[in-house]
Amino acid sequence: MSFMVALTAKYKPDSNFADAYISLSETRFVDFALHYGQVLKQVTVQYLIAGNPTGPVLVVQGGISADRNLIDTQESGGWWSKLVGYEGHIDLSYYQVISINYIAPEADVLIASHDQARAVKLLLEQLSISKIHAFIGASYGGLVGQAFASLYPESLDKFVCVCAAAENNNQAIAQRAIQRKIIESVADGKKAMQLARSIALLGYRGEDELAYRFSNRPLIKGQAVSFEVINYLEHNANKFAQSFNKNRYLKLSLSIDLHQVNLSKIRCQCLFIAFDSDQIVSVNAIKNTSDAISHSNLKIIHTHYGHDAFLIEYQELGKQITSFLWN
Repeated sequence: MSFMVALTAKYKPDSNFADAYISLSETRFVDFALHYGQVLKQVTVQYLIAGNPTGPVLVVQGGISADRNLIDTQESGGWWSKLVGYEGHIDLSYYQVISINYIAPEADVLIASHDQARAVKLLLEQLSISKIHAFIGASYGGLVGQAFASLYPESLDKFVCVCAAAENNNQAIAQRAIQRKIIESVADGKKAMQLARSIALLGYRGEDELAYRFSNRPLIKGQAVSFEVINYLEHNANKFAQSFNKNRYLKLSLSIDLHQVNLSKIRCQCLFIAFDSDQIVSVNAIKNTSDAISHSNLKIIHTHYGHDAFLIEYQELGKQITSFLWN
């Protein structure tokens, strides 16, 4: 679907818009060939479509813990609802947005970012959408977007990549490998997920933010000792462990580390966004990726929130993304 230069008439949802204008569906693809050689007999892809049904199409994907609910739905609150919505930065009165749940089969197979990109492409074909206006990907979604833009260069006009680079650094690879080892070796599955997620959270948040939010003084009760930052990590890790599947975490975590992409095949206009306090994906890594692509620009956002700034810095992200989509 090509981009329209003139703004369409406002698409006003009625009081029942959650049912009428947000579709939560699923489809199945048979004999799904994976990037690393295996073939899945069947893959189920759950997806969301929302917004103006005649508007320019955006595919939007988030991190490995994100699902299709980037906006508020009957399933859950939206992980990007402060950025995407009616009258939002990415205005559903104008755009049509599509998002999928990442595939993470129980089978003992490797899953690549390319496999997620292919699932998106097959879904678009099924929906009779030959070309999208833009793929917007944050964190792991940025890797999937890189794969999509390299595999299907004629299928998109623009690509927005937030806090994701073409190459992983060794420290991040090692941290994720340790997380997976914990999940695989600790007998208590819930405890394993909590420990792994705690390590991940330390990388996602900025050092300055943690220093500002939490005292480093010990909390002593009798002979028991705790710290504010540890209580924060345990609380959030426990919430995550209650809802996230072990196999899914292992598959998608490894998928990040397996990521390799031929940047020379990306021909669309690109916007890369980096956060200066990101400890997982550095500004230099994202700059190197952007520099390797023709028609690509880099924007650096100053923030204390580290990698997770893509879930917090909505005003600055919204300004950069909407400007790029319109120009």
